[in-house]
Amino acid sequence: MNHAATHLTSSAAPTAAERVLTLVDLGSEVLRINPSQALDMATQAAQLCQEHGLARLRLPVLSLLGESQYRLGQYLEARANLNTLLSLGPDQSLAAKSLCTLGHVQRMLGEYRSAIQHYNQALELAHRLQDSNLEVATLNGLAGTYFSLFDYQGAAELYLHSLGLAQSLGNLEAEGAALGNLGAVYLEQGELSRAQELFQKGLEICIRVGNQQREAVVRNNLGFTYYRLDSYQSSLEYSQQALQLAQKLRDRRIEASALGNLALTYFALGQYDTALELNKRALELERELHNRHTEADLLVQIGRIWLEKRNYEMAQNTLEEALQVAQSAGNRKAHTEVHLYLSEVWQHKGQFALALQQHRLYHELTAANLREQLERKTLALLIRFQAEQALQQAEIVRLRNVELVAANEALEQANREKSQLLAQLEQMVRTDPLTQIYNRRYLEEQLERLFEQSRAEQWPLSVALIDLDHFKAINDTYSHQAGDEVLKTTAALFKETLPEVELIARYGGEEFAIVFPQTPVAEAAAVCERLRQRIETHDWSFIHPDLAVTVSIGVSDAPSAPNHEKLLMVADQYLYDAKRKRRNQVCFGS
Repeated sequence: MNHAATHLTSSAAPTAAERVLTLVDLGSEVLRINPSQALDMATQAAQLCQEHGLARLRLPVLSLLGESQYRLGQYLEARANLNTLLSLGPDQSLAAKSLCTLGHVQRMLGEYRSAIQHYNQALELAHRLQDSNLEVATLNGLAGTYFSLFDYQGAAELYLHSLGLAQSLGNLEAEGAALGNLGAVYLEQGELSRAQELFQKGLEICIRVGNQQREAVVRNNLGFTYYRLDSYQSSLEYSQQALQLAQKLRDRRIEASALGNLALTYFALGQYDTALELNKRALELERELHNRHTEADLLVQIGRIWLEKRNYEMAQNTLEEALQVAQSAGNRKAHTEVHLYLSEVWQHKGQFALALQQHRLYHELTAANLREQLERKTLALLIRFQAEQALQQAEIVRLRNVELVAANEALEQANREKSQLLAQLEQMVRTDPLTQIYNRRYLEEQLERLFEQSRAEQWPLSVALIDLDHFKAINDTYSHQAGDEVLKTTAALFKETLPEVELIARYGGEEFAIVFPQTPVAEAAAVCERLRQRIETHDWSFIHPDLAVTVSIGVSDAPSAPNHEKLLMVADQYLYDAKRKRRNQVCFGS
């Protein structure tokens, strides 16, 4: 309903109530293209409500306030206004819309459990109201929450549901959005060809409906996908198209992202000066947008460029600035990568102790990030399981007096599914998803137990830390997909060569760990030498004809170590010695 059209036809001066309704209507119209202007109008309307005691008009004003604040990234303010609105008892239509927006806000704040709860409430109301468009929007938000929790399967299922609903409605805008979201899921999982196919379909719809802003986003996503596929010419074309559209639309957010994608591609092509200039332009825009998170990513990339240009002072200064920004913005990925590249800086400067310190920090943060991902995945599975269990229990209660036998069968099935889910959950928590060997978290748990047992029973316990030599160069030269294949094949060779060894784990990045209970260090080192030779002589041509892979290994039993963490640190020192001695060798000691 357009309140402005109703009230502005009067020749008399508009009343305060009419002014409020006009502001709400105009703000709603400009919300998508100019949320800042919409917020100004909502704020003026709120002041009029307060000055003139227009309590009955607070609901649409609070709705516009919350929606515009969400779009501007003012999440705490949006949450407060939306919670106030819901506490005032809005009608079902406004309640459903506000619950959906509140879910978006809480997802951005990392309040995933509450976000899922509010999305489910919005879905129930949307279904009751037969508001299929709101149902599509809510499904997309719910899927985005599972995506944030690294539950890509759950996200894909919901995006597919949203896609089917959008297609049945003939809603091309929603269909294009769902295709783009599905593409992002496949991109994150490394299924690049599938992601490229979905983005292309989404792009066709964007062009058909004339949505240039979404078209710019999709072209930018395609540019990044082609970069990941090492199709650099296509990457440059799509990223440049996205940049031109963003500049035409004056959308600085997309412009900055497109500049960053172009910089990545020119960096991969070895055109470091061009990449540096593009990154600087993107950095300037992100600073204008106060986007500290992406600012940290760009500073890391600039630091990498200085590193490749062998300007180690500039690299150090830029990376140290990136570290400060990443810590303040909570950007864990950039925070972790900074230590890796600072390690390279100090190594080039001949400061090997500082290089080792940065190297350790990198691996500690990598392990912490993996733990957080596992915790988020676990949370997503538990939330989904609890939601399904609640629905099952409600259905059982409803049927109890009608079909008691059927209800009991349903309960038994639910219990069987619960057991299967818990078994899958336990396996997921202890397994690295790429290599299908144990992860660092499980390694540390088992090593702590074995360490205490070895000290109590007086038998030797040796640990080997293994690092793939020049793994960054493998990624840069042959692609990240090739790097993933190297990691998976290496893990398989470990298991094949050492079938009697129970505890083989991915320690983080390109590092692995092997635990040898009741094995002196010299004997463990001999086994590792056999393993090193197996990796060196393996035929890697199925990945690339020119590919050769070697490993450096550090082994220790550290009989004087007070705990398992110190045992790992000593093994890491021997690994560092092996890498300093031109790699592809085993160094060991007590």
